Amino acid sequence: MSDNGVPIYRLDGQLVAATNAELWSSNIRTPINITGTGLTFGGEIWTGTFADGTTVSQRALGNNGGIIQAGLGRQIDLRWVSYNQFNDFQVWPFYAMSSVITVTAVPEPSSIMLLGFGTIALAFSRRRRSSFNAT
Repeated sequence: MSDNGVPIYRLDGQLVAATNAELWSSNIRTPINITGTGLTFGGEIWTGTFADGTTVSQRALGNNGGIIQAGLGRQIDLRWVSYNQFNDFQVWPFYAMSSVITVTAVPEPSSIMLLGFGTIALAFSRRRRSSFNAT
């Protein structure tokens, strides 16, 4: 699970919860309904988890009992994680969380070019000014 003080975002950058504690204690801010390919999904999602985030042992991933605990991808209340139990052997999608991912800002090429042109222009104007003062 995520660190308690770290915000949690969807794949498209929308804030889901400000902290891990918020994820399990109240409404989330945005439904977790974006797939890895960028599509919106609002149906049942296998969670194997109660609304408080604890594991439902008899409904854990890989359990062949046929009963699953599911959430609803379109919900922002605690039904996002614990909506219903199903006696089902179908293939179900599920949520995935990663550890903290740090993104480093990289200047865009046009900013670098602008800085380069500015430096060249400054050097040219100083050179021109010094040759102008010499005559």
